[in-house]
Amino acid sequence: MPSPYNFRRGWESEHLAKFILSKFSFVAEPSTISDDLGSDFFCTLFKVEDGIYLLPQNSFAIQVKSKKDVDRDNNKIEITDKQSYLNGLEIPFFVGVVDRDNLKLSIYVGEYLCDYFSLLPNHGEVQKVFIELIEERSEPLKMFRVEGDKAYIEFPKVLEIEAGYEYASDPDKIKDLFSLCKLIQENIASKLSHEYIFKKSNNNFFYIYTGGTSVQHFRTNFKKRLAEVFFNLKWLHDTNSLPKEAIKSEFEIYKRLYCDLLDREGNLPDYLTKIFDELNRLMT
Repeated sequence: MPSPYNFRRGWESEHLAKFILSKFSFVAEPSTISDDLGSDFFCTLFKVEDGIYLLPQNSFAIQVKSKKDVDRDNNKIEITDKQSYLNGLEIPFFVGVVDRDNLKLSIYVGEYLCDYFSLLPNHGEVQKVFIELIEERSEPLKMFRVEGDKAYIEFPKVLEIEAGYEYASDPDKIKDLFSLCKLIQENIASKLSHEYIFKKSNNNFFYIYTGGTSVQHFRTNFKKRLAEVFFNLKWLHDTNSLPKEAIKSEFEIYKRLYCDLLDREGNLPDYLTKIFDELNRLMT
C-alpha cells in the first residue's frame, strides 16, 4: 500500500497534468474507485473558432507519471499486465511525465503500439513488455526491440509544455499533437479492418505487416477494394467526369483481373459482382 506522502505526490502530479491538458483539450477522468485501466485521463483536443467556439477534434488516452519515478526507472514503464487493454484501445495512447519542480508536462506518443501488437505472434518468448520513453525518434526507425524475454516499445517525445502555456497565443505549439492523433487514429482503423497498413509520422511511406491475422483477411480486403474501383469508375461515368473511352480503357484492366478471380474461385461476393455487372453493361 502506498504511503500517504507518496499518494499525495501522485495526486499532485495528476492534477498538474490535468490542469495543463485542460488548456487545449476536454479532460475526462475514470472513476478512482475502478480498476487501474492504464489511463489516467481521456482527452479530446479542441480548436478555437472565431475566438469563442471550441470545436472537438481527435481524442486520446494518457497515463501520467512523475518525472522522479520515470528517472528512477530509467525512462521505462512496464505494461506487461496492460497489453490486452492497450491492444484493444481504439484511440491514441500517450504517456505524460510531470515535472512538479518546473511545473511542466512532457508528452510521449505511443505511435508504434499498432506495429508491436500487429506482430505480437512473432514476439516469441516475451514475458515482460515495457514502454521506453525517448527524447526523439530514432533513425533508422526502430519502433520496438526484443531482448531475450523482454520487449521495449519506443515512445518518442511529442512536446514539452509549461503550466503557464496559453493556447490562444501559441496554437502551433501543439500542432504535432493534433497531427499524431489523426495519424494514429487512421492506423488503428486500419488495424481494426485487418489491413495492417500503417503510416509513420517521420516519412512518406507505409509499413505493411503480413502473416498472422493479415493472411486471413487480405483476400476479402482486396475484393472490397476492387469493388471500390468499380463504384468509382461508375461515378466517373455517371457524372461525365471523364470520356467514356477513357473509363472503358481503365475498366478493361480491372475486368481482366475480375474474370481471373472468378475463374479461380467460381463465385465472388455480391457486393463485387453486382457493381461489376452494372458497370460492364455501361461499358458495352
